[in-house]
Parts: sequence; C-alpha cells; structure tokens
Amino acid sequence: MSNPFIIGLKTNPQLFFNELDTIEVQAIAQACLRVLETRHKEGDIEAAGCLQNVYRDVANIEL
Repeated sequence: MSNPFIIGLKTNPQLFFNELDTIEVQAIAQACLRVLETRHKEGDIEAAGCLQNVYRDVANIEL
C-alpha cells in the first residue's frame, strides 16, 4: 500500500501519533470505531473482536 498515512502508521505508530494533535487523534479514533461498528453490524466477525479489544483497553485507562 502506498498511502503515506498507512505507511507511517505501520512503520512507526508511536512517532506517527506523537506528531498529531490530541483532537486529530480523537477524530481518527472515532472514525475507526464507526467503521468497526458498521462492519460488526454487517457480520464481520473480526470487527466484533476488535471492538471488544478497544472497549477493554479504554476501560483500563488510568487518568
């Protein structure tokens, strides 16, 4: 894949996200969740597992 967004994310995700503002990271996270929710509703079994992992990770965040 030649998309610079995907290449940056796959090559060094920590550096990629460190370069984004918080609002940009939030927008990406929300968009990803919407896509996963839609795919889950359409019967994508992998999307359901990904959603569960996201919800589990969010539940374990300490503020």
